[in-house]
Amino acid sequence: MEEERQASGDAKLCANGCGFFSIDATKNLCSKCYRDHLEEEAASASAAVIASAPDVSHEIEAALAGKEEVSKGPASASAAADAQVLCANGCGFFGSVATKKLCSKCYRDHLKEEEAAAAAAAIVFAHDVSHEIEAALAGKVEVSKGPACASASAAAADADAQALCANGCGFFGSAATKNLCSKCYLEHLKSAPLPSSSATASAPAVADKIKAEVADKIKTAAAASDQPPAKPNRCMACRKKVGLVGFDCRCGGTFCSLHRFPDKHICGYDFKKKDLEKLEKENPVIMAPKITKF
Repeated sequence: MEEERQASGDAKLCANGCGFFSIDATKNLCSKCYRDHLEEEAASASAAVIASAPDVSHEIEAALAGKEEVSKGPASASAAADAQVLCANGCGFFGSVATKKLCSKCYRDHLKEEEAAAAAAAIVFAHDVSHEIEAALAGKVEVSKGPACASASAAAADADAQALCANGCGFFGSAATKNLCSKCYLEHLKSAPLPSSSATASAPAVADKIKAEVADKIKTAAAASDQPPAKPNRCMACRKKVGLVGFDCRCGGTFCSLHRFPDKHICGYDFKKKDLEKLEKENPVIMAPKITKF
């Protein structure tokens, strides 16, 4: 009885008067009313945040438009000044000092233009160097060691390359072909006089020497071909090493003990046809001669 009386003294009814019991931990409210109370507090807090949001947004818009400063410190003032700089290309977007007062799109285009200019300069430099090397190989100019000499040698090479054919055919010639175009130079070589008698006399000796070298090469190739080819040491079906105990099939392959039979690998040998030919060869048709009637 004492315990029941103590329990009834500790139990309290809900402060909202709903009839349920409450405890001190829930502010003298039942569980349902306490949950509703927490939801009301959360809704009021969110409403207060929403009500203060327009003031903050107006303040940010005014700072971006240059009407007022967000803060009064030197760092915030410099950041606001950077945010107010328009793109130098006049596209209407904002730029920054880090991107050379350009917006992100214009700055990316600017970097692409710089890369293209650098690539074009490298191509021009390589073209000049190639002309210089060609002129040096032709014996006209020496390979220079400075930019001024490089430009001069390139100009000389261009002048040589643009020389017309000496026969007046209208095509371009070069110093390597005696200022003739390719067609005229070929005709010039055909019309050149034949070699002297001494060169003609030495021709058979050169021919004999060439024949002897060719004969030696043929003998070497024949000796190499006489050697039997190396026997494969792997199964053609499973690529397993078989060593010296590989099985040779009539189709020409080497197989292991599992794939040595024709039905275990893709065998291209026609056993039936070969057996029929063997039977026909070993068993010829025997026919007695017919009797001649008179």
